[in-house]
Amino acid sequence: AGAFAFKLGVDGVQAAIADEASQVKLATALQNTTKATDAQVAAVEDYITKTQMRYGVEDVLLRNSLNKLATVTGDVTKAQEMQAVALDVAAGSGLSLEAATTMVTKALQGSFRGFDRLGVVLSDNIKKNKDGAAAVEVLGNKYVGAADKAANTTKGKLDRLNQAWDESVEKVGEALLPELTKLADWAVSPEGGKQIENFINTMATGLQNVATAAENIGIALDNITPDADTPLGRMLSFAMTKYRDWE
Repeated sequence: AGAFAFKLGVDGVQAAIADEASQVKLATALQNTTKATDAQVAAVEDYITKTQMRYGVEDVLLRNSLNKLATVTGDVTKAQEMQAVALDVAAGSGLSLEAATTMVTKALQGSFRGFDRLGVVLSDNIKKNKDGAAAVEVLGNKYVGAADKAANTTKGKLDRLNQAWDESVEKVGEALLPELTKLADWAVSPEGGKQIENFINTMATGLQNVATAAENIGIALDNITPDADTPLGRMLSFAMTKYRDWE
């Protein structure tokens, strides 16, 4: 139980750190590209969590996808609408969410590469005018509802369960992070750095003393020529053999 709790804590802290970095990255992107407010960023995080649990998709992947879509659309709501299309395309075609997102972003920019491979037929008018919005609509119609259907398969349900567990582990890490942050702040402070250096030096001196003592024991044993026929001699001979084997 103790080992499990320790591992849970370590895994939780690592997951919480990665999640925090992912959140900051998306928040910065949204603020720069869409002028999102703190309230809007918080609302996006709520959307990310709900989408993660609904489809069993890792939150980091969802943030990366939304980041790309927001950069192209310049609008949070539109980016979320386009992500819904990307999720359907990924689930229906077997593409990764990253690949499906790239296809949608490229289409919005007038590049329809990959549509033919998925059997998505675009009209000549859409191609001629490079009508990205119309192309994404055609793409979305082909796979509409695929993400929800996939989420309700056995695999989809297990993916959702796995995401729920991962979120629980992250919560454990989030609870530990404040104390670890304090420890890190102390470690990089002048006082903390000095104490750590002193501890390392003390350990090094202690190990050196142990090594010196072991060497002296070896020298002393080598200089002993005990009478093997006495109990003391037999004991010393045994000790010398064991010591040399250990060396």
